[in-house]
Amino acid sequence: GWQKSTVLRAIRLPMLLLLSWAASILVINRLFWLVFDHFPLLRLPQTPLSLQAASIGLILVFRTNQTNDRLREAQKEMGRLASVEKEILQMLLTHVPPGQMSVVCLIARYLAMFGWTLKAELWESDTRRAESLTKQILPEEEFTW
Repeated sequence: GWQKSTVLRAIRLPMLLLLSWAASILVINRLFWLVFDHFPLLRLPQTPLSLQAASIGLILVFRTNQTNDRLREAQKEMGRLASVEKEILQMLLTHVPPGQMSVVCLIARYLAMFGWTLKAELWESDTRRAESLTKQILPEEEFTW
């Protein structure tokens, strides 16, 4: 949401300063206009604002499209990653002798964990959940390693 926005956090102080400055000028102008009969009321034409609104709208549309493209690309890469994980497991099941199935099981656990740990690293807020999942999936000696 907008509460977690890094852009809004970065510009909040200048924005509050400009907003308070504009509000104080508006209030002072209205007070002077009410007290003095010959004092002019400040008004601005709407044309510059409409031109700015159109350009800001175009920038926002471009940023949204760019974000959607990046999301689609990330989803494709995650799909490729899942298929590579399946191929690795199929190759292990095919080529590893039956006496070493414990190694295949361990590698399968690592492959199952990979998505969770990647999510935890990317989101940086889910690390405890991924760690508890890792602790449940891996044997004790592998987890402590």
